[in-house]
Parts: sequence; structure tokens; C-alpha cells
Amino acid sequence: MGAKEIEILRPVFCREFSCIGPACTDNCCHTWRIDVDKKHYFQYRNVRDPEFHALCATALRRKKKDATEECFAILAHPADGKCSFQDEDGGCRIYRLLGQGSLCTTCTIYPRRRAQFLPGLQEFSLSLSCEEVVRLALFSGGPVKFERVTAALDEEDPFLLTPAITVQGRGFAPPPPFGQPLRQACLDLMADQTWTPKERIMAIGLLLRRADQLIQEKKQDQIPAVAQRFHQSLREQPETLAQLFQRPAYSREAHAGALRMPMAHLLAAGRKPLYQGLLDRLTAFCQWDAPNNTYHIGLTALDQLIRETEAKADPILRDNAQAVENYFTCYLFSDMFPIFLLYRGFTLEQEAVLLAQQYALLRILLAALPEEEGEDAQRRLTRGVVALARITQHSNIGKTFHSLAKVSGLDSLGHAAYLLW
Repeated sequence: MGAKEIEILRPVFCREFSCIGPACTDNCCHTWRIDVDKKHYFQYRNVRDPEFHALCATALRRKKKDATEECFAILAHPADGKCSFQDEDGGCRIYRLLGQGSLCTTCTIYPRRRAQFLPGLQEFSLSLSCEEVVRLALFSGGPVKFERVTAALDEEDPFLLTPAITVQGRGFAPPPPFGQPLRQACLDLMADQTWTPKERIMAIGLLLRRADQLIQEKKQDQIPAVAQRFHQSLREQPETLAQLFQRPAYSREAHAGALRMPMAHLLAAGRKPLYQGLLDRLTAFCQWDAPNNTYHIGLTALDQLIRETEAKADPILRDNAQAVENYFTCYLFSDMFPIFLLYRGFTLEQEAVLLAQQYALLRILLAALPEEEGEDAQRRLTRGVVALARITQHSNIGKTFHSLAKVSGLDSLGHAAYLLW
């Protein structure tokens, strides 16, 4: 009997990725909690090397309850957030001492992601929290392309043996029939260079608003056909898109309210050792709201934030338009499907606000991250994207949006327009 085969959909750049180890200037060996599986926990604890044994005693914390084969212990980080097993040159002490196959499952898999939303088709992608992935995904010189391939199931690869991400695993029903055609239409809109990235996000918002209307009218069976025609109809009526950016009465208060969500995420991230410099920069734009136990953006600070993003971030985004498109293509593929099923009561149109939220977060990061000596625009964009992925990847960004959406008093696309201001 031949080896079992699987069907895979993935960005083409996934083929080229391999960890560059100590050559990485911002590796993944810090700040994140790492689950250590039972097999590797005992492998590490049984090593007789005195120095390594001492490291294990302080860095590996066995779970006292709810332990599983996959999560048997936790790799704890010291106060500076750096992995205890990371050498001064960025290399991994575990790998150097114990060799290939010695990394726990979490470290072996990262930054790879495996999901299955459609029958018989697995989706592979790579996290943009890895700067080598960002280099491949954003700066290849062209748009992100996808391929569908058949591959043998390697039963020695931990990545292929760990459970794939599924909607069922998150407690939701399988994606509806219109999910994949709608996602493809969003990807096609993002790839249309007729418009700026901001305009493409709003175009996706218009499409998702129309899909919401069809769901409310119980006509969701029409969504695939509408999604297929929408792109051409928007090209024939470009004024429909332009009108979304024509606000007859600009409100600074509404703008400040819309920005509460990205600022809340960035301020929370700034409390981690890795982004302490970011916290120092962001607090200059915020005022403490004691009754509500949160920060808010004062109107004077809002004006300053707008000036800084226009001066420091917008030139980078404009001059690297292909890279920006590639970022959002990756986000649409790996983070916005199955569309609208992430949170109870979340509408399709509100997914477009999360897309605009990503743009606002990236823009603020490009303006606020402490500068590296001699960095060029490509390096700064790489750092901004890596920081953005690390900040949002393990945060409940949708739930936060749900709780803050009412602050602006805007409808979803109005909210998105302010985030893209």
C-alpha cells in the first residue's frame, strides 16, 4: 500500500521557508508561552549535562493539573522575556546539545500553520511573526501566489501529525457554502492594483455588507454569484467606493473613538519587555481615563498622532505598496476564513473593520516603534509587520472590537474609514 496523500492549498513562498537560526536578527525565542510535550519534557530532564540540567530545573515548569501529552509542561521565560535555552548568539542550546528532532512540538512547528475548513483540503500558511517569513511573503517582488498540490503524508513530521485548526475545534459549525467564493472574491479585490490598499479594504467592506444583506433576507444562496460579479460592478461604478471616503462632517471625537481599539492593543503589548520602548512612545498620545480604567486619545494627542503617521508611516506604505498588498493577502487567507464565524454575533461587514484595524495598527507601529540605527524602509516595514503579528496573534482582537465598537457611534464602514484616515 502506498503512502497516504493529502491535498494542500498554500502560498507558493511556503516552499522556500527554512529557519535561519542564529542568523535571524529578531528570532522567536522570547516572550511567548511555550507548551512542552511529555516526550520532550522527560528527554530534557534526563540529560546529565550539569549546566543543562540546572537550566531545566528553573525553566521547565511541569503542569500540576490538566496536563496532556501535548501540553505536559510550560517553558517559562525570565524577566527579560528571553528563552532560557537561547545562547548569546541567538542559537538554541537544546538543538546544539541534543541535535535534530530534539525540539518540542511547539518549537518544531512554528511558524507553520495547518488548517482544514473544506473537505479533503488542508491549508498551509506561515506566521508573519517570523521575520524570515515576512521577507519571503512581502518582498519577493511580486504578488503572493497560491498553489494546490498533492503530497505524501510524512508520518515523521510533527507538523503533519498535530491536529489541524478546524472550526469544529473552536465550537463552530462548518463554513457555509458561500464561504470560499466570498473569500476568493476578497482576495481578488485585494490584488486589484487599480485602487490603493485603503480603497481595497473599503471595497471588501462593501462586498461583505452586501453579503450581510443577503443573509438577512435569507438569500445567502445568491452570495457566490453576487461575489463573482461584485468586482466588475465596482469597476463600472467607481464613485460607489469614493463616496465612502467623503465624510461631509469630519468628527475628531469620532476619529479618536475609532482609534481606541488599536491603541488599546498596542498599549497592552507595550507592557511586555520586548516592546517597552513602544509603551514609552504611545503613552505620549494617550490620557488615563480613571472612571473607565483605560486610556483614551485626547484631541491634541490625536492631531500629533495623525501628523506622525503621515510623516513617518505613510511614505513607507506608499513606496512599498506591493509588500502592503502581500501582507493583507496573507491575512485574508490565513486569518479571515471561515469568514464571520469567529465570534458570536459578528457580522461579515465587521470583518472589514478588523481588516482596517490591521492597517491602523501597522501604520501606528511604523510611526511609534523605536528606530534602529541605519534601518531602511524595508527593514522598518519588516519590523512593523513582525510586531503587528506578534501583538495580534495571541490576542482576542475580535472580542475587543466587539466591546469597543460602540465608542465611535459609527456604522461599521464609517468606523473602518476613520481607521484608514
